[in-house]
Amino acid sequence: MENVFTGLGHLEGEEVAIQGTTVDDVTREYPRETVSGAQVTTMVLSPHAHNFVRKTVIGLPYRSTLEPMRLDATTDIETTKGLKARIPEVVVSFLNTLGAQYGKDTDNLKNFTGKGNEFGTSLYTGDLTANLNAGYGEEDHFVVSTDAPLPCTIRAIIPKKEITD
Repeated sequence: MENVFTGLGHLEGEEVAIQGTTVDDVTREYPRETVSGAQVTTMVLSPHAHNFVRKTVIGLPYRSTLEPMRLDATTDIETTKGLKARIPEVVVSFLNTLGAQYGKDTDNLKNFTGKGNEFGTSLYTGDLTANLNAGYGEEDHFVVSTDAPLPCTIRAIIPKKEITD
């Protein structure tokens, strides 16, 4: 268990994102720190044991974004391509993920929230619903994004699509 991490000379002066697993097996994101003297220290305002990390990932923060192509559907009779439609919600299937958000673009992100519909403090595998409340149109924009140093694997995106004449 450590709370001081060294060997970061290649990141000297840079603000880094820190993700770690605590003594009680909780994976969490720590406040960003600036590397000084080739090291950083994990400190949080919580019980002392949560400052110590068993396994950690430290690196430069970056935003990863998944923006799927148009969410069209095809049946035996027709396709939704070119029809006015809306997507009120999307089910996103995750594997071993923490901290992802969703929205119509990266400037309008929301947390997955609601009873049984949010990320906790350990890796999550399962389906979460994104409520989009989008209007009708020919284009549908949807992104899943994160800027945290946390794992994010998306297995499937399943839209609920409503079509109008």
